[in-house]
This record gives sequence, C-alpha cells and structure tokens, in this order.
Amino acid sequence: MKINKIVLAFLVLNVSIFVALSQPTFVTSIDTNNVLIGDKVKFTLVATYDKSESIIFPQILDSVGKLEIVSRFKPDTIDLKNGKFKIINKFEITSFDSGNYEVPAYILLYDKKGFDTPFPVSSNSHLLHFNTLQVDKDKEIKDIKNPLDVPFNILDYIWYFVAVALLILAVYIFLYYRLKKKEIKEEPRYDPKIPPHISALEALKLLDNKKLWQSGQIKNYYSELTDILRLYIERTFVINAFEMISEEIYIALVKMKIESESTTDLNKIMQLSDLAKFAKASPEPFENSLCMDLAIKFVNNNIKYYKAPEEEESK
Repeated sequence: MKINKIVLAFLVLNVSIFVALSQPTFVTSIDTNNVLIGDKVKFTLVATYDKSESIIFPQILDSVGKLEIVSRFKPDTIDLKNGKFKIINKFEITSFDSGNYEVPAYILLYDKKGFDTPFPVSSNSHLLHFNTLQVDKDKEIKDIKNPLDVPFNILDYIWYFVAVALLILAVYIFLYYRLKKKEIKEEPRYDPKIPPHISALEALKLLDNKKLWQSGQIKNYYSELTDILRLYIERTFVINAFEMISEEIYIALVKMKIESESTTDLNKIMQLSDLAKFAKASPEPFENSLCMDLAIKFVNNNIKYYKAPEEEESK
C-alpha cells in the first residue's frame, strides 16, 4: 500500500512538471518600486510560448490598475530559434498622487491541442510606492522669486537678422529685374515698311535654303516655318497669332470667312508641325517639302486681305 502511494505521488509530480514545462510563461517587471509622484516607471510584460501554440495577450488600454499609462511602446516579437517565440510589451506608468499602488497580475490565455477551452497563465504582481516632496514646516515661508532676467545676446538673434536681410535682398532683386525688364524694348520682329507677304516669302526662301529637315533638324524646320506663318497671319489678319495655339488660329480664320482652301492648307501645316515639335514625330520627306509649298501658296493666296496702314508703328 505504501509503495502504491509513492508511485502515485511520483506520477502526479511528473505530470505537473510536464504541464509546467509545456505551458507558456508570462512574467512582468518594473524598473523601480519607489519614486516621486509624476515620475515614469517602466512596466514590462514578457510572454514566452511554443510556436505550435496560439496565445491571447491581455489588452491594456489606458491604465495599469490605478496607475496612468503615459506612453506605450510597439510590441516586440523575438524568434528564440528553439521552437519558441517571445513577446515583449513595454509601457511607462505614473501617478500624480502619493501612496502605495499595486501593479496587478494579468492573465494570458493560450490554446492547447485537444481542448476547446483556452488555458490561463497568470503573471506576477508588484507593489509601487509614490512619494511627495518633503517640506520642512519649521522653515520660514518665502515669497516666490521674480523671473530671472536673461542678458541680451545678439548672437541668439543672428539668424533672424540673416533671414530678414535675405528676404529684403530677394525682394530688391525681384523688383529690380521686373522694372529692368519693362525698360528693355522688344526688338521689332519685322520691318513695317515691307508688306507682310514679301517679308514672309523672303523668310520662307531663306528657310528653304537652310536645308534643315534634310540635315535631320526636323523640329527647328517646323518651328521656323510656323513662326513665319504666325507673323504673316498676325500682320495680315490682325490677330495675336503668337499667343494662340494652332487650333485657335484655324478657328479664327474660319470665322473670318477666309477661303476654305487656304484654311485647309494652313491646318495641314500646323498639324504636321505640332507632331514634329511636341510628339517628336518624323514626317516623311515629301511631307516636309509639301509644307513649304503649302506655306508659299497660303501667303500668295491671302495677299488681298492685307490693308496697309498709312503709317505702321514698329512692334
């Protein structure tokens, strides 16, 4: 009978040891237990569990017992490389009233294979004491000291002076160049004594002689070609062609009831020009040559719309 009791006690002890070794561990700690009111105390929770287990960490909202949480840190999960994980959760807690406070125990839940109900593991608790500042009541009560006068030091304000000086300099430069730009007269783009069709035809001839598109300078070719036509349109039809996009020029000429053949020719030139300048397209050689022919034709067909002023001012 005595032997049976010994065997039974041995089995119970082994089962208890096995259960203790297989369940997660859950401990808490504080970095001190005796502080002044308002001081921060680090409160740490550490759970170690097997990778095959699933745990439910206790939710700590805005307080630990009667202590206030002033800051919380991001939980840190560590792989221990032995089939276990460790979770570390840290907080800073404090109290603004003196006295003894308990940091309570928390419950960690974990699932065990073969069981539907989770098992609890309790952490340890702590006692924390908050002290007030000691006041010697025997000493004489003194008045509150006046605010201390800080001596003026120009070096403390040097960057403010630098910032203001740079701002004034920037405003001066801006106004100087703005006024200077107004004083510079724009060079005339043409000789007002020469009719627009003659100027345009001469400019087109010079452009054709440059052989720009033949040497691969497609964009430059179409830029100069359209500039010549815009200046011709501006002088002949008195519209601000240099401030308008291709489509706006086309619509303006259509509204002026210019011959449809001329507007169609101009539209074809402008479309190819926009493709070459902005879409980096490469029109075929015959199209480049055709645009020059259409430009000359457009100028010649619209000479009649030009009304020469008695005295045209330089632009």
